[in-house]
Amino acid sequence: MQVALYDDHVVVTSPGTLPAGLTTEQCLHGQISVLRNPIVAEVFLKLGYIEKFGTGIARVRRAYRELINQPVFDVRGGMVTVTRPVVDAFEDSAEELQVLKALTGGQILPRGGIERETGLSRVYALAALLDRGVIVRHGVGRATTYERAS
Repeated sequence: MQVALYDDHVVVTSPGTLPAGLTTEQCLHGQISVLRNPIVAEVFLKLGYIEKFGTGIARVRRAYRELINQPVFDVRGGMVTVTRPVVDAFEDSAEELQVLKALTGGQILPRGGIERETGLSRVYALAALLDRGVIVRHGVGRATTYERAS
């Protein structure tokens, strides 16, 4: 296990592949838990550090749900890496936060819809959010819509 601390993020790398029968998709989006080391898991369970239901990734995602910078999960090359932004290190503008709030719950909106939802007369935060990969643009011209990146 390796933990690397940076000013704006933390990277946790766990060597080894996923347990047999567990796909990357199941690991990242399911509630499936397959123990790689049952003895270590049992010790951590008894100490109260973990639970048996495989909800760790879901809990991390929930913790970052309202934030611009999201954790990144990378499962490949014989290791699992999680990069978690340090929340206090980001200075998101109030306008950016309003835009993200308007785009929660899978909303896909044109610029006018974002302006109506946020009460902003002109949304300048879109370019910054697009540059950072926090939102995605679809279409061109008047048909352009925006949504949160997955």
